[in-house]
Amino acid sequence: MCGIESCTETVLNTRACNQKRGESKCPTCWDRINKNMIKKSLSENEACIKVAKRKFPSECGLCNPDAPNDNTFDPTFYIRRRCDDCAESHKDIIYKRLTSVPSDMDVEDLFLANWSSENNIMGVDFNLYSSITEAMWNVEEWQFCNYDDRGIGFPRDCGPNESWVPGQWNSLTRGGKSSVAYYVWHKNHLIH
Repeated sequence: MCGIESCTETVLNTRACNQKRGESKCPTCWDRINKNMIKKSLSENEACIKVAKRKFPSECGLCNPDAPNDNTFDPTFYIRRRCDDCAESHKDIIYKRLTSVPSDMDVEDLFLANWSSENNIMGVDFNLYSSITEAMWNVEEWQFCNYDDRGIGFPRDCGPNESWVPGQWNSLTRGGKSSVAYYVWHKNHLIH
């Protein structure tokens, strides 16, 4: 749909709420695109641009046919961390790798046990985001990150603003958050 590979069934089924209108039942991205094609007589491409680019970029942005189709849009890889018992700002974090992963880097250890600065500097080797859409569009990058506290995993005290946010990390040995799940983007060719 929308002529772009990232516009999957999952994205099309995402609810896109208009908070300003106080909608109680939110239509999906597909509902909104389809409505624009039928009621406004827009082409599929026009409807996708209106919904995914202009009206609901956070929810439906992966269906934007104007999305850049270069390496900034398709990075080396993404890792998503969901944390049900974290602060609101840390419930969903996207790690977007910007540089090649060294062959000796233990990515599992990096995230689960030892968040390290070695070959892993924010703004150089990776950026953090609060949604996959922000990551793919390179907007709203997180502003603070620290590292190198043995036994403390991702994201240590990294935060979306210019100050540290303590206690949102996970660890295999030192406590931290326990309701954590990691998701590896299926096109990550360097992580198996």
